[in-house]
Amino acid sequence: MGPSGVERGYNVLLADLPGMGLNTFHGVYFRPDTEVAVGACIDYLTERSDVDPSRIAFYGGGEPGGWVAVRAAAREPRIAACVADPYVADSDAILAVFRRPDVAALGDGHSTVPGQAQQTARFYEGEPGRGYPKLVAEPEKIRCPLLCLSDPGDNEELRQQAAAAVEAAPNPASRHRVFTPEEGTVVYRQIDNFSLKHRVMFDWLDEVLNADPAGPDTERRLTAETGPPPPPRAGA
Repeated sequence: MGPSGVERGYNVLLADLPGMGLNTFHGVYFRPDTEVAVGACIDYLTERSDVDPSRIAFYGGGEPGGWVAVRAAAREPRIAACVADPYVADSDAILAVFRRPDVAALGDGHSTVPGQAQQTARFYEGEPGRGYPKLVAEPEKIRCPLLCLSDPGDNEELRQQAAAAVEAAPNPASRHRVFTPEEGTVVYRQIDNFSLKHRVMFDWLDEVLNADPAGPDTERRLTAETGPPPPPRAGA
């Protein structure tokens, strides 16, 4: 993600949000209100002189990352474009994996990766006693363009959620892109062909972040780069 973004002219901020990476091993657990942590990242970006605050995109990879992206995009108005890889609307689509007996049996403590996965699964399911409802996305509240990426091997429910989200999303530039084996990718999240994924994603970002919001075309036509020097590069 980072090198590809830089090659395409983007500044890229890579962040491990609560519950991501090694954070859970240090007591920084996943939190349902993902817009808070994402908002802190945007606060940082808007203070930089080399970032155009009106063209900040957010990418969430993997099922937890996809949820973080769509939840934040629905509540953080400074996100100018959102890429969900994959889109996760209803946590039941991924909780089925955590509920399998063979997976649950591996969660023998917070110091293990399976144990941390079980901790995250509890947040997905909701904790009414702590005021956390079950996590369900609200695509109709995502005002920015939304790109949903689906694997050849994604389960049908996830694909249906992504298609329904694009239909419900109010921005006409929203898209659902399903990768196929014929394109040269069969592995989870296109790790066997990152160049394909990055080309699709950054081509789309180029279009939506450089579109003329005042233009009459509902497809958000591209504007020519003329006149004074261009503004600072977009952030992703």
